[in-house]
Amino acid sequence: MGTRNMEDIMIQLTDTARKELDTFFADKKKDPIRIYLSAG
Repeated sequence: MGTRNMEDIMIQLTDTARKELDTFFADKKKDPIRIYLSAG
């Protein structure tokens, strides 16, 4: 897989959400995560 541009991102995170994720994963190996969304 090649490099990705910002246009390839499927969701946008607020700064607050990114900080929460960075804090949660601070002591963990950083791997891609899969997020499942559902209607409702």
